[in-house]
Amino acid sequence: MDRSGAVPAAVHCCTWKEDEEAVMTEAQLDAYRVAGTTVRVVRDALEANDVIGIVVAWDERDVLIRRPNRRVVKVSRSYRIQPADEPRLDPLA
Repeated sequence: MDRSGAVPAAVHCCTWKEDEEAVMTEAQLDAYRVAGTTVRVVRDALEANDVIGIVVAWDERDVLIRRPNRRVVKVSRSYRIQPADEPRLDPLA
């Protein structure tokens, strides 16, 4: 993160494990948490099923996202996590 509070472009991508499962790195999740970036968790092809909120905490398997209504949702780190202000990426592409 630079002094303006913007999240670096390198944070916006996922890394790939040997089993072809996308997982956010610790550094990427920490950059989103520290910056307070609103993120979108894309779980499937339906946009209505997306989780939008801020990153609160994570472990090796899951991420906790605090939604605008203050409820906390636990989602898998294998889901695509991207900044909410970016266009939604198709999970099937």
